[in-house]
Amino acid sequence: MFVGTKRQAAQPIADAAEKCAQYYMNHRWLGGTLTNWQTVSKSIQRLKSSTSKSERGFEGLTKKERLGMERDQGKLQASLGGIREMGGRP
Repeated sequence: MFVGTKRQAAQPIADAAEKCAQYYMNHRWLGGTLTNWQTVSKSIQRLKSSTSKSERGFEGLTKKERLGMERDQGKLQASLGGIREMGGRP
């Protein structure tokens, strides 16, 4: 698992981890990522569900609800995007 949370290191960390097919965190380290996997996995599931809703175009949602979902998805993607496919603790 690659970890680098400084702005200068964010993109090189992501590139190196993707080349090696490994997981990474390059935005902000979330406390409990390794020790409280149950809570982190729930957040990853929220990210996956909001991504699937956005692919369908947020059908049936008002503009305000859609904007809230897009903001939440952006935050989750920034903090959990690199460990999205991780099945459990590394």
